Amino acid sequence: MPGARCVFTLANGLPRDLIKGLHEYSHLWVIYEFHANTDKGVTRNGNCVKGKVRVPRLDGDAIGALATRTPHRPTPIGLSLGKIISVDVANGAVTLGGCDVVDGTPVLDLKPYVPFCDAVVGAVAPGWVNDGRPGLSLEETKEAQTEGGASLAVTEIVSSETADALVATAYLTSVKRRRDERLFKGVSTATSSSGTGGKGKGKHNETESWDGLTPDEVKKLKREFKKKRQAGLCFPDALYETPYEFLVFVKQVLKLDMRTHRERNAPSDEKKFDTYRVVLCDVEVEYCVTETERETIVTLRGAVAVSPLPAPGVTSGPERPRNTKGEPHSRTVL
Repeated sequence: MPGARCVFTLANGLPRDLIKGLHEYSHLWVIYEFHANTDKGVTRNGNCVKGKVRVPRLDGDAIGALATRTPHRPTPIGLSLGKIISVDVANGAVTLGGCDVVDGTPVLDLKPYVPFCDAVVGAVAPGWVNDGRPGLSLEETKEAQTEGGASLAVTEIVSSETADALVATAYLTSVKRRRDERLFKGVSTATSSSGTGGKGKGKHNETESWDGLTPDEVKKLKREFKKKRQAGLCFPDALYETPYEFLVFVKQVLKLDMRTHRERNAPSDEKKFDTYRVVLCDVEVEYCVTETERETIVTLRGAVAVSPLPAPGVTSGPERPRNTKGEPHSRTVL
């Protein structure tokens, strides 16, 4: 998800110079633990490892676990590539875009992406990896991608000025709550849209890139950062400097059908839920899905700011959740 943001913060005691020089790279490999697995610590078949998993891009068909990027692995180690947005040596923080992690993910290592050895010329993968359909040649996959034919892709996102405004307001509210909590506790806490969070001390070092500026330019930048801090729209409380950037990320998330295989393929009169919700940056976004034989349309209904969940993957509880109108809905936490 290109609009996703995450901040990795070095643990207390580690030298901040560990990340010095990363700003010269464009991308970074992140090696981490799948700590929020639903089956972590659960043994099956007399401690035997589960050999196959059901893949959403194969529409629920099973395939060997090690032939996928599933978190349900013999050793729950994850690998994700992120684009470097900023490197804050003073606070030991690295901000990445498009990295596939969740809040609180334990990071084992960060490695710079090196094009001469990491980019493999002529590398191939099954068609379903790129497009969501098995058995495609490379040419067919490229053509299908151009046409937007992925099986999990949504045909269209429908929204309104009211719904967009509700998302923007909810984001500003969530950032303000996070900022107030940090100030009351006296601790700087990094936040994440679908990435990891962490703790660190001190203010964001905006002076790091001010070398060579005139005194007047420095004063102007200081005033701008002060306004952002007062509004709560800067590190460490916010990953997006404007509500519009967050709204773009929300719509990128909704462009993929996150429903379960059973829910996606059930007859219309047997659908379990009328509306769906996804939690991003402590904002619960509500939407509905309309399907025909040829298209899947997602309608954004609105959003509200919610309190942070106690742990990744925790949802509304065992009972079937309902929205404010009393209709059943499904909730997803990213």
